[in-house]
Amino acid sequence: MSAQPQRCFSCDRELEQLYVCVPEGEHPDEYLIAEAVWVSPLDRQIGFCGRCYQRQLFVGLKPEEIVALHWSFGRCDADDSRQTIEKKIGRLLLAVEGLPCGEVYCALAYAYEPVRQRL
Repeated sequence: MSAQPQRCFSCDRELEQLYVCVPEGEHPDEYLIAEAVWVSPLDRQIGFCGRCYQRQLFVGLKPEEIVALHWSFGRCDADDSRQTIEKKIGRLLLAVEGLPCGEVYCALAYAYEPVRQRL
């Protein structure tokens, strides 16, 4: 497998930013990459930023790669807020539709656990 991609597949922005110059008056979210994932469900490895994922800029991706992105952006962390977890559960449900396998179901069960505990 080749080296991990350095740029987002969709927008071509650098994924691992050491510094970012934000022009005066511009919104930092247009320049900063807060979240990035790397997936390789097929023969190629792709990097993808959170902004392109939220905008569903999936042109050029195969269905299996899109499912992998739903899974990657849907995985929950222990410190995620309830609102974040609910958003990620929606992403994982999209992943289950495209790839109903144990790894995706486990991520979905893990996401539901904090919600269940808070009820």
